[in-house]
Amino acid sequence: MDFFFFLFFSPFRSVIFLTMERLVIYLLVISTAVKAMMCPKRCMCQNLSPSFTILCTKTGLLFVPPSIDRRTAELRLMDNFITTLRRKDFANMTNLIHLTLSRNTISQIMPYAFFDLKGLHALHLDSNRLTYINEDHFKGLINLRHLILSNNQLNYISPGSLDDFIETIEDLDLSYNNLVNVPWETIAKLS
Repeated sequence: MDFFFFLFFSPFRSVIFLTMERLVIYLLVISTAVKAMMCPKRCMCQNLSPSFTILCTKTGLLFVPPSIDRRTAELRLMDNFITTLRRKDFANMTNLIHLTLSRNTISQIMPYAFFDLKGLHALHLDSNRLTYINEDHFKGLINLRHLILSNNQLNYISPGSLDDFIETIEDLDLSYNNLVNVPWETIAKLS
């Protein structure tokens, strides 16, 4: 009771309230910063402003974690058990530059799975179980420079599947696949 009397009738009342107000604001700022940098479970995150890197290597993942910060610049999900890539996995990740999905069990890429990744420069899908590439699998990758598809089970690549990045691609690795027919017309267009 004496504390409340002191709090409300003290000449220091404005100083006390001001200090408490600052403390509340400080706690809100810290909790927002911690929340903004939350890392998916079993992953390691590096926040080197302005870029954000998430490393989820050998963590037993069955799918792309839904809690990935959309400001991530580099995402490494190799050596897991991811089987399918869906559109929502990478939705609104416009800052992503490097995506590594090597050594998973990916056998299916849903249409437009990478559509929002307009700034992506490198996509590593090597050592998976892909059997074909359709025209809508890589739609939206307009700045892609490196596409690594080696060590899959590819037997078909649609002729138009590389069209979105035909002007920017520098490195295309299709080695160690089961390709019967290589889309030479498309490959001949590569600059």
